[in-house]
Amino acid sequence: MDTILISGLIGGVAALLAAIIGAIAAFLVAERQHKHAVEQLNIAHAQQVQLLEQRMSDQQIFQDWRIAFDRAVFKGPWQWHTDQSKAKQGIEDIIKAINTGDIGGSTGGGKGGMSLINDQERYKKMEVVERRLNYIRSLVSKLEELAKAPQEGEMSFYDISNKIDHERDEIIETMNEIWKELGIRPLRKPSEFKTFQEAYGLEAF
Repeated sequence: MDTILISGLIGGVAALLAAIIGAIAAFLVAERQHKHAVEQLNIAHAQQVQLLEQRMSDQQIFQDWRIAFDRAVFKGPWQWHTDQSKAKQGIEDIIKAINTGDIGGSTGGGKGGMSLINDQERYKKMEVVERRLNYIRSLVSKLEELAKAPQEGEMSFYDISNKIDHERDEIIETMNEIWKELGIRPLRKPSEFKTFQEAYGLEAF
C-alpha cells in the first residue's frame, strides 16, 4: 500500500508540475505575443506620425511655393510683358524658390525641392515643373536677343510668347493638382486672366 500511495503521490506531483510548467509556458508565449503586438502598434503609430509630419511639411513647402508663383510673370498672356529682363528675373526667382526655399515674403526659407525626396510622386512632378521653368527662361532669353537684333528665320515674338503661355499653363495645372491634394487654394492659369486690371490690379507691371 505504501508503494502504491507513494507512486500515486509522485504521479500527482508530476502531473501538477506538468500543469504548472504548461501554464508558465503558455503565459510566456502570450506575453511574447502581447509584446510583439504592442511593438507593431508602436511602429504603426510612429509611421502615422511620420506621414502626418511629412504631410504638414509638404503643405508648408507648397504653401510657400504658391506665394512664389502668385506673381506678375504667371498672370496674363506673355505679350503683356514688355520688359523681358524683368520678366526673366521673375522666372529665375521662382526657380530659386523651388531649389532653395528662398521665397520673398514667406516663412519657408531653406525648404527646397530636396525636402520632397520621400514623396517620389510630388518630387517627380516638381522636376518636370523645374524643367519647364528652365525652358521658359531660355525662351525669354531668345526674346531678349530678338529685341536687340531680329534675325531672319528665327521664331517671332508672337510664336515664342505662345510657347511660354503654354508652358506656364501646364506648370500651374501641375501645381494646382498638388495644391488641391494638400488643401491649398489653387491659382488661376495665366491664360485665364483676360484684362490688365484683372491680372495686376494696381500692381506695378
